[in-house]
Amino acid sequence: MNAVSLHVEHGRETFHSVHVEAAQRVANQARRAGVERLAHISGIGSDAGSSSLYIRKRGEGELAVRAAFADAILIRPAVMFGPDDSFLTPILKLLGRLPIYPMFGRGLTRLQPTYVEDVAEAIVRALDRKDAHAITFEFGGPRAYSYEQLLRVIVRSHLGLRISNFAPKKPSNGVCLTFRAFYRLVTSRPVLSRMQAKSTWTLGPGVRVTAVECDGDRWVISAAAREIGFCPGCGARSRRRHSRYSRCLQDLPAQGAVVALKVLMTRWRCLNRLCARKTFSDQLPGVAARHARRTLRVGRLLQLFAHGAGGKPCERLINRLGMPASDDTLLRQLKRGSSRGINDVRALGIDDWSWRKGESYGTVMVDLERREVIDVLPGRSTEETADWLRQHPNVEVVSRDRCGLYAQGIRHGAPQARQVADRVSLNSILEY
Repeated sequence: MNAVSLHVEHGRETFHSVHVEAAQRVANQARRAGVERLAHISGIGSDAGSSSLYIRKRGEGELAVRAAFADAILIRPAVMFGPDDSFLTPILKLLGRLPIYPMFGRGLTRLQPTYVEDVAEAIVRALDRKDAHAITFEFGGPRAYSYEQLLRVIVRSHLGLRISNFAPKKPSNGVCLTFRAFYRLVTSRPVLSRMQAKSTWTLGPGVRVTAVECDGDRWVISAAAREIGFCPGCGARSRRRHSRYSRCLQDLPAQGAVVALKVLMTRWRCLNRLCARKTFSDQLPGVAARHARRTLRVGRLLQLFAHGAGGKPCERLINRLGMPASDDTLLRQLKRGSSRGINDVRALGIDDWSWRKGESYGTVMVDLERREVIDVLPGRSTEETADWLRQHPNVEVVSRDRCGLYAQGIRHGAPQARQVADRVSLNSILEY
């Protein structure tokens, strides 16, 4: 039985590729495999000469199936309803939330809805018939309704309400567009139209979207990283998973609502025995930086807003735009996006730190204006400090402790720099 169907075209998945080409391939494979009976589920009213693209491709698919499998049984069910269907459930959601409801086709379109379990039972009985060869069955409900009549029955039986008025006036284009946007927001399903939606939610290379759902006042996009890893140490490919974890990122807003991106990441095992790395994690190049909580495109926007509006005003603005962030986060993002390199350090902080307490010590260099570590020296000596400062001639101020090694290294490597005592050293002096 071939029950594959498509109601909205997406990229390469078109009505022709699914209803005609795919159905013909299934029929050819069934004939070659020696299948005795093949049932092809189409739709009621399918016609290869119809002006509707959907109905025409349904009809062409039936002809292709019969050409490949002459005894195929064609089943044409009417519009079906049941638990979590794509017909009655969205209508109920909209009727329960909208004060007005548009009558598509002026409410005159004829429908004969049928229950999905009744259709399944009818299909089983049709297949049990031994004389069912090259027969077409059409399954419909017990009664035909106009679209207006169907809506009145649904409102009265499910919501306990009554439709007060019906105006069969053709709505304006603006009303149609507004309702279509609201339909997508409420049902999270696209509206069938003459021009089918072609776009998909793209995040970046190596990221595949698996689900999109509305969680209260925000959108949650579930995605997965690529199914193969490349070791950053040796470049070897790996398909052996060590573990999995979820990474949450803030993405650009959709319809003014916050968008949260949840990416399923993988930690891989490096299969190269000569590599120093035993495991490594997935990265998202072009999507997000390492350890970042926002995508790159959100970060660039925050930098632009922070540069133009400042801290607090920018915080109020982006909260209204669906990209919440504090003023401190905006200032950090602005500093992080500075184009100034390591050689442009003006205010430098020098201090020692322990590789192994009591045995070996190194030197840490800090950019005091950007408040970030820019380099770590393996040792703690005058020569290493002086050599590093000679490579960075733009240093104007150096903050250090009372260590004589650093003082002598600054005098030799950056004689133009002014040496100042750091806050910890000043506090310790005042205590005495």
